Amino acid sequence: MARVPVIGRLSFHEYIALVVSVSILAFETLLRFIIVFLPKTVIDWCYGRSRILFHRFSTHASPKPTEDRMPDAIREAKDFGELCALWGYTYEEHVVMTKDGYLLGVHRIAEVKGRMRTRPGTSTGKPVVYLHHGLLMNSEVWVCLTDEQRCLPFVLVEQGFDVWLGNNRGNKYSKKSVHYSPNSRKFWDYSLDDFAWHDIPDTIEYILNITKAGSLSYIGFSQGTAQAFAALSIHPQLNEKVNVFIALAPAMSPAGLSQPIVDALMKASPTSIFLFFGRKAILSSVTTWQAILYPPIFTYVIDTALSFLFDWRSHNIAYSQKVAAYAHLYSYASVKSVVHWFQIMREATFQMYDDDIGSTWGVLRIHAYTQSRPGSANRSRCRDVQNSDYRQPTSLSLTSGPSNSPLILSPIDSPKVISSARSSPSSGSGSAYHPPSHTRARSYRPVRFPTRNITTPIVLLYGTDDSLVDIDAMLRELPRHSTTAIPLDGYEHVDVIWGQNIHVDVIPEVLNALRTWCEGGGGNSVIRRYDSKQGMDGGLLRVSDGTKKESIPANGL
Repeated sequence: MARVPVIGRLSFHEYIALVVSVSILAFETLLRFIIVFLPKTVIDWCYGRSRILFHRFSTHASPKPTEDRMPDAIREAKDFGELCALWGYTYEEHVVMTKDGYLLGVHRIAEVKGRMRTRPGTSTGKPVVYLHHGLLMNSEVWVCLTDEQRCLPFVLVEQGFDVWLGNNRGNKYSKKSVHYSPNSRKFWDYSLDDFAWHDIPDTIEYILNITKAGSLSYIGFSQGTAQAFAALSIHPQLNEKVNVFIALAPAMSPAGLSQPIVDALMKASPTSIFLFFGRKAILSSVTTWQAILYPPIFTYVIDTALSFLFDWRSHNIAYSQKVAAYAHLYSYASVKSVVHWFQIMREATFQMYDDDIGSTWGVLRIHAYTQSRPGSANRSRCRDVQNSDYRQPTSLSLTSGPSNSPLILSPIDSPKVISSARSSPSSGSGSAYHPPSHTRARSYRPVRFPTRNITTPIVLLYGTDDSLVDIDAMLRELPRHSTTAIPLDGYEHVDVIWGQNIHVDVIPEVLNALRTWCEGGGGNSVIRRYDSKQGMDGGLLRVSDGTKKESIPANGL
């Protein structure tokens, strides 16, 4: 049962916010209960009236009959297969059983547009790319774009890659276990730790077994990057199976939410989230409201929520793209995984789930969380970590329990003591890191993911306006010799996969990273000509000097 925050732990305003939040959730639950028993004619009438009112007061004009209807088709697509079919691509569906019994749906696009494989489930001999989605998402977020040239999986397939798209346990394509029913609390008792121990490595192993490839290239978005950071750090042997890790909008230890009261409340007591949402799936009511609300209204609600929580304006995402893609934005995830994120935010440390958070903190009071975002002057176009001026982090052996004995992960996976600690950067142009101030020392420190142990080459593509990315803090926790950071000016978080100009700013960078690191990536038969405006008919765009993009002729590859 969730622990109720004790007196002295929250401020008066935070308690008010807690009461108001619980009241709103209770009202929303009651409203959904009433809607379930309403006749369909009543719901359809309300839907029609909301549509009329929206177009009467909205600044977004209705599309003309001659305009492109692809956004509507994408919005109405029911699943991954229908989204691929809209653009003429075929796909395969695979099922991966993790070592702890969860069944994960994995999608594969192995053939170019208009071509169907005669022998599905076999090797293609092509270099393999594995894409993984973010929090509260599924594989549909990669293929719900309104322009084919902005759809990364389709571009990769046309470039000669065997493309796989993973799904987390519990979401739309992975809501099954051989041990637990999705209706039970035990099914949803998982955090980022479980993604790192099972979902990512087991999926990679399955893909490599099918494709007979020696390694694959991993592309993650948001939490999909955090899962890879964690998995690669605790599975040394996994690094040999991933030839390059491309992190889009990378997530490791976000500073927090933009709304001060909500941010302070969640950090002061992450387990209070259990009070709001229970211990199963979080925000499970989204699908109900998505089915009832007129799509532009649902889009407005999502935009408002993102602005309130993260201060995202989404100016780089076209309105038609929002209406089309927001219908595929949400998928089921555990409440515990969200609690885990707020633990990470509170500690400002990329750590494993703290199962004993109540006794760890007692009645201590968090006074302040200070953060500073690095200015644009400190962000180079392409920063090589090896040449950065950050101070070498101090290495500390982590201990567990009162005995202070070194904590060892596994005699097989990690025979060494986990060592990782955050230190302040050197004085200079970089922004300093200020840890949270507490009133009582902790009895132990949760185990941190030893991300400096990662040996796979890492390429970070992050937006300069992304409130969830503290690139300087992230670089201090990653190996210097194998990490490259590339800023995307003016980009926010979701812009990196749905932005209007990702075919110019993002996809060429991804192709260049694959061309550099993946097996066979330098051959003419793999990386074909790519033009940001015309798809496959022009030259490949590459970053030559960190600031200037040049077009390379086909014979230059």
